[in-house]
Amino acid sequence: MAKMEVLHFGVHPNNPEGLGGTLARIGGLNMAVAEEVGRLCYGWCGGGDPDMAGRALLTFPLKSRLRSMPRGAYAVIRVIMAEQPRFQVLILDRSDYKDFGYNPFALEEAGGFPEWSSGHPPHRVEVVPEANRLTISPPPSPADVGLVDEALNQLLASRKLLLPISQPCNESDRILSLMIELLPDAMKQQLRFASFAPSPVNGYHLAAPATPDCDQSGWQRLVMTLAPGQLPPKLQEYVQKVRECLAYGDISSLRNQQSRLTLERGTAGPALTAPKPAPQVGVAPVPMRSQRKRTDVPHMGRPSASATSRRDHTAEHSGPRTAHWRGGRRQVPVPLVGLLLLILTVGCGWSYLKFFYQGGGLSWSELLTSSFTEQENDSGAVSSLLEVVRVSEVYDRQIRGVKRMAMIPGLNNLGGDGQEHLEALRRDAAGPLLAQIDMFRDLAAAGIQQGTRPDRERERLRALAHQGDILDVECQRLILAWHSLAQGVYWQDLAGLSDAQVRARRDSLQAAAPQDHAAALRELDLENRPQDLAHYRQQTWSMARLLALFDQETFSEEWAADLYGVAESVSPTASPATRAYRNSAFALARLKRMEHGASLGSHAYADSWQTGQWLPAAVLSALPDLRQTAGTLAAGTLAAGEAPPLVADTVALYRWLESSDEAVAHLVDGSLKMAELENNQAVAFDRTTYTPLLRRLNHEAVVRRLQAGQATTDLATAQEAASVADFEEALAQAQMPGSDSWSELAETLDDPFLAGWAAHMARRNQERQLQKLNQFETQWVRAQAGVAKIRTLAGGGSDWSAAWRDLDRALRLGLEAGRSSPSVSATNQQRCRIMRNWRNSLRAPAPLQLEKLTVRLAQDRLAAAGRAVLELRVLPNGPVVRGRPFSIGPAAPAGSGWVGTVGTGLLLADVTATDAFELKVMGADDGRELLKVDIPSLADGAGPGALSRAQGGDGGTVRGRVGPGWWRALQSALQPELSMNDPG
Repeated sequence: MAKMEVLHFGVHPNNPEGLGGTLARIGGLNMAVAEEVGRLCYGWCGGGDPDMAGRALLTFPLKSRLRSMPRGAYAVIRVIMAEQPRFQVLILDRSDYKDFGYNPFALEEAGGFPEWSSGHPPHRVEVVPEANRLTISPPPSPADVGLVDEALNQLLASRKLLLPISQPCNESDRILSLMIELLPDAMKQQLRFASFAPSPVNGYHLAAPATPDCDQSGWQRLVMTLAPGQLPPKLQEYVQKVRECLAYGDISSLRNQQSRLTLERGTAGPALTAPKPAPQVGVAPVPMRSQRKRTDVPHMGRPSASATSRRDHTAEHSGPRTAHWRGGRRQVPVPLVGLLLLILTVGCGWSYLKFFYQGGGLSWSELLTSSFTEQENDSGAVSSLLEVVRVSEVYDRQIRGVKRMAMIPGLNNLGGDGQEHLEALRRDAAGPLLAQIDMFRDLAAAGIQQGTRPDRERERLRALAHQGDILDVECQRLILAWHSLAQGVYWQDLAGLSDAQVRARRDSLQAAAPQDHAAALRELDLENRPQDLAHYRQQTWSMARLLALFDQETFSEEWAADLYGVAESVSPTASPATRAYRNSAFALARLKRMEHGASLGSHAYADSWQTGQWLPAAVLSALPDLRQTAGTLAAGTLAAGEAPPLVADTVALYRWLESSDEAVAHLVDGSLKMAELENNQAVAFDRTTYTPLLRRLNHEAVVRRLQAGQATTDLATAQEAASVADFEEALAQAQMPGSDSWSELAETLDDPFLAGWAAHMARRNQERQLQKLNQFETQWVRAQAGVAKIRTLAGGGSDWSAAWRDLDRALRLGLEAGRSSPSVSATNQQRCRIMRNWRNSLRAPAPLQLEKLTVRLAQDRLAAAGRAVLELRVLPNGPVVRGRPFSIGPAAPAGSGWVGTVGTGLLLADVTATDAFELKVMGADDGRELLKVDIPSLADGAGPGALSRAQGGDGGTVRGRVGPGWWRALQSALQPELSMNDPG
């Protein structure tokens, strides 16, 4: 049964100013807890007047401690809005909250927030958690995949996720509750959560901040647009397991894995709290205040100086604090002689010490101080980073001084509060170390300085980065040293800890005693230094890595991805040279991506290799950026010739690849040597891509030398030249169109380049054959459909002009594909014969009758009113038919000419699809031409069917109707072919 303390916070009804405060609380709650809860409640409002409908749930691990909850306390808060927000707070122990899965929704569902009215004292709440009760309604389902799993990935990676919403609702509470259920226990324990947050003051890890015009339906789009962080392998496996369980609709199998999972450090970012490191030999755990170890210093009659100098922490701890060094002097009875001898010994010792230090004028306090600062640099100045300040040496001197103080008689009466230890640590360790950190920051911010010797610059940056790592470790050791002296822990092994052990102990300190850790940072002026140091260390390593990548010997896909990623991590403002290197990396990575994406090496076998024809457009588009960055490096940013050799040689190589005609001409006349191209660093870096291109240039140069009858010994051996000649002859022969012939030739060639070229030709021919076969099949299907359509139209005497042109095109393309295929099956041969017959039928002559014609004549053609006659001619020199005369007039009103319909009865016996026409309207008496209209052939896009639409000419327009005999004639022409036994 979970027992919880209760506290109510809000605006008292009798408070005229409306200021928030504690309305009621259980007597067992101390003021520190009440004040911390009050700050959290006030932080939720942000000092304003929140606009919320309904209620919100919050949960926080408390920094303040309760005697009744030694393992740590949690505050679970329910906010209810009336005129002012009212906060109902439950304080419960970690073990009790764990029974509810650290989920405030589960606690609320179990009845953890009873009703309360002002004026009545609150009572402790006792709730029995129900085992295996799922608080998610409706239960998890596959519909949650894509939102919950992606949001969980973001939260584990960045340790913070804010999902905006205008008002809380049941669906938003369900999603947030499900996310809490799915978090590893290590993260739940430190989770700062709010189901609705008007203000970000409380530093939530998971919250729904108040945002106008937002609801939970947009959360999935939000998390899908965020860049996913890189999780450690175990967390990646866990997220994948979550996806699988959501897909099954059952998350109960995750319970055991949640409890075992720790939040490992990685590129995903810092954990909410560092997990407790595994015990290590020789490494003492960070002691808590109530569990301090006694030191090896002998007991004395008073508390240690460090213990008496600690800050008062009574606000945080309810009990008094005791000193570590306990015990008094042993009271042993001694004879009088012995007592006199003791007095004499002490007196002589005192005189000797006084005499010894009198020359320097040292008092007792100065004597103690000098013992802590022996062999120190008085100025504290730092001149270089070659020798990083060793915090362990300074710390050891303080520990030795503590031991010396413990052995000096009469120390109780000598004064001093032990603050000298901390001052010495601040002066002799923190001061010089901060100066060195500042120096490191300035050197790292200066970026890359020179490119004449990139190897030396790379080693300089690596050495600087190593120094940054050492500074980081010493900075963490300094924090531990301050904590050890300030809290009286007095670690004896701090100087001997390895770097990993120092980091582990500092993480443990931050997790176990965050207030002490923060105090050390504040007192040492290190509050922002670790973050700045980490940033500049990462920048320095990235710059060194960038220079190393430019010096890599061979290309790989991993190299390209690494180059781009490292360039993104380098600051563009470090220095002009750094910015130029960064831009060069982006340009080079893009060029390599285009080269390999377009298979640049295969373009060496292109039919046309001349300038501007054999390089892909994507590669050409990437070259200007690379040339610009290389020019920036070579002229202005760095001294001439300081661009990375890989960048400079890539630009130089493409000067010849782009101007392939010029390159071949220079190879022929000997002004350009193949060795010069082959020794290019870009070629050595990516031979798979560039070697075929260079071999093609050499091949074309050999061909030109052979054609001119010149020697080729500087370009190829006699055997290689003979192979080039034979290959050129094979390319020129028409009897090698098939892939089998090229494949056979590839097997007989000894030259790898020529063999690859022949294999490329075989693959290309095979692809073209397959393309032709697919094209033939497509056109055959279209032809069958076209024939059926024309037959349907022709049977009804309808215009089939458009269908005729579609069918004619399908037949033409199909026959072309059939003729170009070297091997045609018997089925396709039969289909080709059918398609040829169909095409011949489309061009068979048929009778054409023009039944009637509507004529419109312009006004100026009616000057001599009378009769006219129609004349139809087949162009260019075909038959001519003339109709009966008809009367013209009278003119239409408003002088718009004359329109009339004339029954012509014109008939042409044999008209084909390729015949064009000329239609004239002439004066019947004088033969004067009144109107002339040209009608292109059916094959040219017009034909007799065009007369169904108005056709314009000089003097007016005509529009007519063709008799059904023309349309029906094609049905009988195609019918014999359709009745054939089609094997397809």
